[in-house]
Amino acid sequence: MINDALPFKIPDKDYSNLQPVESDSLFGGIISGVGGIAAPIYTWSVVILTILFVAGTLVMILSALFKNGQWQKYGQITMLMSFLTMLVLRGLPIIILSIQSAADVDLLLRETLSLLGFGAVFLCLISIAVSFLFNFGYQLIAHPEFHRWAKNLRGVAALMLIFAVVIPWLFPLL
Repeated sequence: MINDALPFKIPDKDYSNLQPVESDSLFGGIISGVGGIAAPIYTWSVVILTILFVAGTLVMILSALFKNGQWQKYGQITMLMSFLTMLVLRGLPIIILSIQSAADVDLLLRETLSLLGFGAVFLCLISIAVSFLFNFGYQLIAHPEFHRWAKNLRGVAALMLIFAVVIPWLFPLL
C-alpha cells in the first residue's frame, strides 16, 4: 500500500532485527576528536602569543629609535594584550578545574574583589609618593607643571582610596 503510492519500490526486508543506536556516540566522537587536537592548539597559541610579544618588543625598540609615537602605541598594546592573553590561557584552566561548587565561585569573586581593592590601595600609596616627588621637583625649580601634577596625583590618590575602601562595603548594602 505505501509502495504503490511511491515512485520507487522499497525492498521488502525483515526490519525486526534493527537495534537502536545511541546518539551519544556521535557527540562522543566529536568530543574525543576535539580533545585530541586541544593540546596542539594550546601549544600553538602559546607560541603565537610569544611571537607577538617579541614582535611588540621589537616595535617598541624601533619606535624609540625612530621616535614614532604611533608605533610605540602599537608595540605597547601588542605586548600588553599578548601578556594578558597568556595569563588567561595559563590561569583559566586552573580556575575552571578548581571550582567545585557555588561556594567556590563566591570565594573566587570575593578574593578577586579583595585583590582589586588591595591593588587600588597600593596604587594610591605609590601615587602619593610620586606626588611628593613632583612637589619636591616644584620646590627645586619652581616649575608650575610639577605643582599641577602633584595636586592632580594627590586628588586621584584620594579618590582611589575612597572608592577602594567605601564601594566594596557600600554596594552589598544597596
